[in-house]
Amino acid sequence: MKQILFIFISFFILSSCTSYKQKEVKNNLESLITDIEKNNSNYTEQDWETKNKEFEIILSKEYLPIKDKLNEEQRLEINRLIGKYEAIKIKSGINRFKGILKDGFQQLESIITELSNDTTLLK
Repeated sequence: MKQILFIFISFFILSSCTSYKQKEVKNNLESLITDIEKNNSNYTEQDWETKNKEFEIILSKEYLPIKDKLNEEQRLEINRLIGKYEAIKIKSGINRFKGILKDGFQQLESIITELSNDTTLLK
């Protein structure tokens, strides 16, 4: 009887620890995502490197050690947050690329204007 009680209590403690860790991972990802959603439009490459390192630490040190112990619903919650982070990162990259293209087209327009106004090129 004592062994069954010991096994039950051990299982309960391990389950509670996993549940606590899952909530900690979820909270850390939500906090990171909230910060990025608010501030990413002003991020430099260095800022993104810092946030990517934070994200990787959360995944490697907090999530991966408990991943196999989570139930399907808990994994789905974490995977949705991981996907949201990746989507924000991709959207930010697209917006930066759009800015680069816009600058490039403005510069190209100026080059064409300058070349077409130079009558010495027509001789």
